[in-house]
Amino acid sequence: MVKKCESIFKSCTYKETPFNCCDRLVQFSTEVGFCYAFNSRLAHTLLPDNGTITDDFKDEKINEGDISWSLKVQASKDKEEIPNIKIYVHSAEETPTVELSPLYTWRYDMGKILFTDKQTYTTSDSRQLSIKQRKCAFPDEIKLDTDVYYTFSGCMSQCRLRLAKEKCNCVPPFYRKI
Repeated sequence: MVKKCESIFKSCTYKETPFNCCDRLVQFSTEVGFCYAFNSRLAHTLLPDNGTITDDFKDEKINEGDISWSLKVQASKDKEEIPNIKIYVHSAEETPTVELSPLYTWRYDMGKILFTDKQTYTTSDSRQLSIKQRKCAFPDEIKLDTDVYYTFSGCMSQCRLRLAKEKCNCVPPFYRKI
């Protein structure tokens, strides 16, 4: 059963500015269940009625070492209603998938969770290596049918979508249309 946003979140603040949690935390369906996302291009741009991708997403940056730039979410205190909250931290282009483990499963036992953003990048010099050798792909090297951005999780989700279509002649509702 999907819980209403108002019953899960009590208050939210980003960069020391309070906001209505249910206006900015977008609910969407993923391989791991229903999620509420902040700063997710996929959750923000996927319109549930027709699967259309829009391009009005604004990527919010959370800077390392400055607590005033943090995202603060206070959850409901009702442990019986919402026993565990799984917290995933990933880039704005990713979405929780079966390959991604939660950073933390919150059981009302901790007041704050702080994390540091680390981005891995590579230079164009690495193009001389094969994708298999470097274990990553540049965005223009692999085109996905399910998204305009290539990500590992997007690629794996697309493979599972195609397998479901091939084996069952159907597509689970949490996958994008192709």
